[in-house]
Amino acid sequence: MTIAGAMLMQTREMLAGKDPLKMVHDGVLDAGEFWLQAFIAGGGAGIYGDFIREAFTGRVDRLLTGAAGPTIGPLLEMGLVDPLHQAGRAMQGKETNLLLEEAKNLKGFVPFGNVWYAKAALDHLIFQQVFEMLSPGYLASIRSRTMRERGQAWWWAPGELTPERAPDLGAALDK
Repeated sequence: MTIAGAMLMQTREMLAGKDPLKMVHDGVLDAGEFWLQAFIAGGGAGIYGDFIREAFTGRVDRLLTGAAGPTIGPLLEMGLVDPLHQAGRAMQGKETNLLLEEAKNLKGFVPFGNVWYAKAALDHLIFQQVFEMLSPGYLASIRSRTMRERGQAWWWAPGELTPERAPDLGAALDK
């Protein structure tokens, strides 16, 4: 199940336009975050794995929406969690954009929006353009954060209508 989870994660990354995540470090399987995430993605820990992942990522508010289920959870997030989260950010003096967060949540309700063969086209042709209009500089920050936090390059960068190259499958292995 862990191998299936790893394949699912790598496929999801490539469909999002990113090169695969690194699975090997110094010639040895990376026993860190990647394989733990693969174990959880493969269903090895059941629903408890989802709760553990959310608790470790610091998004405890997502525990509530996850427990509410696939329909009520996103509606609860849009109507309660996101507005409260944005209000908290505003009180801390941080930048807020409730409209952008709500648009990202609405994306999940678009019919066929998560079908693998349509997702990339919809993301690049419609959703990313809308997100950039709602928050100028959003796509540039996504690109830089992905490189900084995960060391991942983009084969189809956010905001670009066509890919610039094929995915670098060797990125999953230590180079």
